[in-house]
Amino acid sequence: MKITPKKPAFTLTELLIAIAIIAVIVSLAVVAYNSSMVQGRDHQRVSDITQIQIALEQYHRDEGFYPDVLTPGEPLIGSTSSTTYMSLVPLAPSVPDGDCSSATNNFNYTISADGETYGLRYCLGGKVNQVAAGVNCADQSKISGGDCFVCGDTIAYEGGLYDIAGTSTSTDGYYRTVQIGSQCWLKDNLNVGARIDGGDNATDNSITEKYCYDNDDSNCAIYGGLYQWTEAMQYSTTTESIRGICPENWHIPSDAEQNSLDQYLWDPSISPNTCDPARDNAWDCSDAGTKMQVGGSSGFDGLMGGYRFTGIFTTKGTWGYFWSSSVDGSQAWFRYLNNGGAPVGRNNNWQTAGYSVRCVQD
Repeated sequence: MKITPKKPAFTLTELLIAIAIIAVIVSLAVVAYNSSMVQGRDHQRVSDITQIQIALEQYHRDEGFYPDVLTPGEPLIGSTSSTTYMSLVPLAPSVPDGDCSSATNNFNYTISADGETYGLRYCLGGKVNQVAAGVNCADQSKISGGDCFVCGDTIAYEGGLYDIAGTSTSTDGYYRTVQIGSQCWLKDNLNVGARIDGGDNATDNSITEKYCYDNDDSNCAIYGGLYQWTEAMQYSTTTESIRGICPENWHIPSDAEQNSLDQYLWDPSISPNTCDPARDNAWDCSDAGTKMQVGGSSGFDGLMGGYRFTGIFTTKGTWGYFWSSSVDGSQAWFRYLNNGGAPVGRNNNWQTAGYSVRCVQD
């Protein structure tokens, strides 16, 4: 009797195909699971932001202003009462999703100087209802929009030497800001552009050109760049409050805007009626200069970056010079600080000099 051998249940080829199919099914299941988890975290973020907004409005209704600080993971309690508005301010889900980074994943709260407006930055991995993916800003009137900015926050721009929190120097590309009176100023000197040799003049081309004191890049990393006036203005024929090399929505201050800063910081009881632009070089402005220096009460943090003129660098560590956008004939107005003197100075100089640039918000 002939015995026919049994065929195996699956051939090797069939087994490989089955394994491949199972792998595809598992992969699809993992993708679907991960997508579901991202959506869940994003919905949680939006829900948490909404709850925070409600609590902040209740706080503002009772206190008359928004809180100075909002710390995720800690309670929100009234400043003049024991009212608890949130037992714990929510923490953002710890996993950054989509294009969110570790720096933008956490909820970040900023407050205006008068306490009347706030910004609450958060980031989504994907769109939730009408809230777009990426970095969003919630405030007292909306839940979504572009990145938050409240004066005192940092802004991202080329050459910025701070991290996003503005607490440590780095190459992350952020500038700090400070509210002084009704104006919002950069707290740091601009450092945008490519270094050219101190013996060369900047040219009207597609490259922003800066000087670094003593032709040393490390000085730009501390004091920012030094710029000829025409380069700082980007060769614009408009000479008042022009953007120039400043970030979008910021501009090089006019002489009048610098005067507003001087006037806000001076002490008329010490030296009255001296901050008068009509007096030209007879500028004093009492102790405004001390208040504008690093560690001064205004927070302007004016650095003594020195200057460059006809290829020579001088006075670093002793004097700081800051261009305005205003001209005086073939020269331009500027302010100067000295680390041994209280007044802020006002003068004009040739536009080929290399001075620091501080921007003011539009």
